[in-house]
Amino acid sequence: MMKKLLIVFVLGLFLVSANAADLDITAVNYDPAPAIPGAYVNLWIQLKNISSFDAEDVIFTLDMKKDHGTGTYPFSLDSGVNTTKTFSSLKAKQSVIIEYKIKVDSDALDGTYSINLKYGEDNKIAKGRDLSIRILNRNPDVVIINSEPAEVSAGELVDMTVKIRNIGYGEARDIMVGVDEDRTVTSTGVVVEREFSIAGSSSVYAGNLDAEGEKIITLKLAVSPEAEMKTYNIPISIKYKDSNFNAYSVTKYLGVMIKDDAEIDAIISSTSPAPYLGGTSELVIDLFNIGSGDAKYVVAEVSAENIIIDTPKIFIGSLEPDDFDSFKIKATVSNETEAGPVPVKLTITYKDGYSEPKVIEKTLMLTVVSLSDVPQGGGIDLWFLVVVAIVLFWGGRKVYKRIKKK
Repeated sequence: MMKKLLIVFVLGLFLVSANAADLDITAVNYDPAPAIPGAYVNLWIQLKNISSFDAEDVIFTLDMKKDHGTGTYPFSLDSGVNTTKTFSSLKAKQSVIIEYKIKVDSDALDGTYSINLKYGEDNKIAKGRDLSIRILNRNPDVVIINSEPAEVSAGELVDMTVKIRNIGYGEARDIMVGVDEDRTVTSTGVVVEREFSIAGSSSVYAGNLDAEGEKIITLKLAVSPEAEMKTYNIPISIKYKDSNFNAYSVTKYLGVMIKDDAEIDAIISSTSPAPYLGGTSELVIDLFNIGSGDAKYVVAEVSAENIIIDTPKIFIGSLEPDDFDSFKIKATVSNETEAGPVPVKLTITYKDGYSEPKVIEKTLMLTVVSLSDVPQGGGIDLWFLVVVAIVLFWGGRKVYKRIKKK
């Protein structure tokens, strides 16, 4: 009797195992290979049900403990990410891709490290296998990828923003960014100051950068007032360390253009006579350059509605900083114009120090009066003739009296 019960029990176990699912890891891949300290490694696992029966309540987990001890060095997952993944079922002959994004410790040394992949069904871990991940430390490489502004003015104190990126592998630590020595000494001992220098601290601490990490820093630069108008390459020093505390020092260059532009303004300085309806007046227009750059090949063009300008376009020449020039035009005011302020459009074209064309438009106000409102000192020919007539009358009368006496 006991033998029959034993046979039935063994047959029962055989039937249960024969109907059980069978899980297996059929493919594993990670990238990049080798992994890099301070960066992430992407892990893909293909878990397949190689049996003819469905697997229920499938469970998969990562065991990243070093030598089965405490801690997960040198691997870890981001905060809030679970090492265990579950699936309600896995059909017969079907597979699932399981993905992880694992952070490699920035202090990890070169070598091969293991992660244990564990899995099973019915929410029970039944199998496992080790995955070896090679870690190879590569050098970081910090470069400048952008800077602003690209144009500055002589004598200006400017905040230069510089974007740096670690295009290498591995973490760049304790990054210092600054301008190289802002003066040079010739063989004869003469000190030559550079056009750009750091205002304040000679360098800026930028902290650490992981691979492909970016950061924006600000350098306060002082531009020499005597700097010539041209493009300069500013030497920027970048110093940093890798995860093994090896020191690096490189010099990159920023292209910056010193561009002192002219700033031209204008006024109507005098009118003779005062502009009046139907009359012609001589206008004197003053141009002055209040900017810090030269204006070359200056041309002024004057126009106004219902006012005829005898010479609408006039060549001025060059206007240096703090320089001015004047020109005269004759303006005939139409009777259709209403008395009062009349806008006069002044268009100024010139070329800057880089021979780039510039256009400035100004609106000057010209006060037009009626004939009855013209001041006596306005210089109208009629009043001049009246005065001349009076002088001639009195002068002729005196001459007549003297001749009569004789």
